[in-house]
Amino acid sequence: MVTLLPFITLVLVIRSDFRYPSDKVVWIIAILFLNLIGAALYFFIGRNQRKL
Repeated sequence: MVTLLPFITLVLVIRSDFRYPSDKVVWIIAILFLNLIGAALYFFIGRNQRKL
């Protein structure tokens, strides 16, 4: 379950549209290098950066 969360988060980031294209790249790098911390940060901070 622990390794599944970063994978699910990566899929969500890749399928999402962000206001700025560079945000997607930053989130992908953060999730790949920080794993659980990067995934948690995306759910708390990154979801607000997507296009509505």
